[in-house]
Amino acid sequence: MAELPAEFREQYDQKGDTFETIAEIVLTNHGRQFTADDIAAKVDPEREAVRQHLKTLEDDSWIDGADGPKQYTWNTQNHNPAEQQATEAVGSVTDDALALASRATNSVPEFFAVVAILGVVTGMVLGVTALVAILLPVGAGTPPSYAAIGSGYALGGLVTLGLVWLAVQWTRCQP
Repeated sequence: MAELPAEFREQYDQKGDTFETIAEIVLTNHGRQFTADDIAAKVDPEREAVRQHLKTLEDDSWIDGADGPKQYTWNTQNHNPAEQQATEAVGSVTDDALALASRATNSVPEFFAVVAILGVVTGMVLGVTALVAILLPVGAGTPPSYAAIGSGYALGGLVTLGLVWLAVQWTRCQP
């Protein structure tokens, strides 16, 4: 679910819960247009207070007001909730990958095993992409190169996994 950006919270820290609730309603439904009456029905303060809050948000470019019967939408040019969610998702994946890498660096073989597995997975993804592009005529002229690159990644990953296995076996045989 979309959250109000930090700069919004800093700017309106003293406005109160009703003001924040109004902004959250418009933000979490950023593709929908609301009238002041729609929002007042959800928040339940006086209609004029809702209008004042909406005017403040519109004046500060957090929401857009449509002409004609006044309708309000979240200003996605100022803050796009979908972009924020995508950024958070990428950050989460990056954090997970870094956590995995830090756990894998407890020993050299574990680190290289993780790198090898990533190589095999990358090779498989590129290989499947090339296969789909070859089977479905999409007009791409590079599927054979994807297949070759994918094969290289997969082969390199498998060789690295084999070397890691040999290194672990050799280490176990040492007194």
